[in-house]
Parts: sequence; C-alpha cells; structure tokens
Amino acid sequence: MSKKFDAWNFDGTLNLDSYIKWVQPIEKFFHVKEYSDEKAFKVAVYKLESYALFWCESTKKQRAGEGR
Repeated sequence: MSKKFDAWNFDGTLNLDSYIKWVQPIEKFFHVKEYSDEKAFKVAVYKLESYALFWCESTKKQRAGEGR
C-alpha cells in the first residue's frame, strides 16, 4: 500500500502555527518514505506558492549569481 502525499501548499505566511502545520506532516512523510534530502527538497519546493515560491526562486537566482 502506497501512502499518498496530500500536503497542502505553503504560501509563505509569517504565522508560525501555519508553518508548523505545513512542515510537520511533510517531514513525517519524507521520513516514512526514506526520501533523500535532495528529493525531499524538490518535493517541498513543489508545494510552495505565492510569497514562499517567490522567496525560493529569488534565493536560487542569488546563489547562482554567487556561484553556489
């Protein structure tokens, strides 16, 4: 039996409770499925939207510009 990943998206809200409600089930899922850090990161980024996605994309561009 395969467990489906049904986590809702995260919009980057600054509300700590919203973040915790988002991240805890995702971390548990990654642990159970034994995802590598790289795969877990890709899935988590896929679940970002709005401000969180903008921040992630901006950070990637900045790091690429710095050669990292």
